[in-house]
Amino acid sequence: MGTANKETERKLGLFEQEIMGSAQQICKEIDDELEAYRASEMGRYKDDALAETGQMIQSELSELVAEGTRELSRKKMELKKRLYVKRDDYTKEIFSEARRRLEEFAKGDRYPDFLYDKVKKLLSGRDVQGARLLVRQDDMRLESELKKLCGAVELAADDTIRLGGARLVNEAKNYIADETLDNALEEQKEWFAANSGFIVTL
Repeated sequence: MGTANKETERKLGLFEQEIMGSAQQICKEIDDELEAYRASEMGRYKDDALAETGQMIQSELSELVAEGTRELSRKKMELKKRLYVKRDDYTKEIFSEARRRLEEFAKGDRYPDFLYDKVKKLLSGRDVQGARLLVRQDDMRLESELKKLCGAVELAADDTIRLGGARLVNEAKNYIADETLDNALEEQKEWFAANSGFIVTL
């Protein structure tokens, strides 16, 4: 009887081991599946999170680039404005000095001969019948000499001539010939604007 009990216990032990082994195997398989599922889900969440993060970073980078472009454009506009102001200041300074020198010249000893030469040039080779010769008010002090040069042409003062020189006007024949210092200065301004190289480009 003792031997039969021992055999039964041995068989029960083997049966228990087999059942426990199977249970452990099943538990391990379940654990492995859970781990695989967990890893898969985590991977998917990581991929989603990375994709979302990537989109956010790309969006922020695009915004930064756009912001930088706007800032650069704004700074370029500010710089252009400053350069335009500077260019205008230089131009005013240059032509203010030119005007001052012309005014000085018109007060000097060489001016009367300059004026007579301009009058001769205006009257030379033109049909001057009905024309008027205009000079600045200050130059009427040279009236006697100017009238000798003008002959039959009417001599008159013109308030629009400030710096000197002379202008021949013939309304009947619809022409104006301008040899004034005022006109010469204006023409120089136009030439300077076109040829000085003071062009603002960025």
